[in-house]
Amino acid sequence: MLGLNLLSSAQESSEKLFQVRGFCIGAPKPTGVERFVKFINEELAPRKVNTLVLLVGYNYQYKSYPQLRDSGALSKKDVKKIVEAIHLAQSRVNLIITNGGLGPTSDDLTLKGVAKAYKRNLIFHPEILKKIEERFKARGIEMPKINQNQALLPQGAKALDNQLGSAPGILIEEDKKFFIALPGVPHEMKAMLENEVIFFLKTKVGKTKIY
Repeated sequence: MLGLNLLSSAQESSEKLFQVRGFCIGAPKPTGVERFVKFINEELAPRKVNTLVLLVGYNYQYKSYPQLRDSGALSKKDVKKIVEAIHLAQSRVNLIITNGGLGPTSDDLTLKGVAKAYKRNLIFHPEILKKIEERFKARGIEMPKINQNQALLPQGAKALDNQLGSAPGILIEEDKKFFIALPGVPHEMKAMLENEVIFFLKTKVGKTKIY
């Protein structure tokens, strides 16, 4: 699982708004969560690092596949702290993009985490379910009931079309700030960045170049 946050300072000019200064780091162990949050707030932000790639991998206490856990992996409580840190970051940034965790299983926590962070209920969308069912039908497969969870969105959110998979992306606009969540499957994420996200950003930044 790979988490990506694209953060841009509200104080920067539009010409610099979406230029990327990135940092890639492995997710912390439970004993290092507090230091990790402090590191982001006190070390990365002052240096205007606006892109954080967080590598999770097996460092989470998966319920569906406990055999995948590392020893001393992150708990649900630990993840909650990171989600809260992301929510706090929203007050200082214009844009946050995350990827991964939009699947239908119990270890896919992004949807619930986003809904909780934004204090919104999850709303069922039958038109999204219809698209998911049609995708499975086209492959000659009956859709598992658990995939109905992928038709849920936080209240007021917009679904981003996923032409290559079952999980739609999520777009939330609040107080002129934007949150986008994309699937973690690499080819799905790449296609949605090119076909959905970049197009959306261009409508917001006009002639500003997006790299």
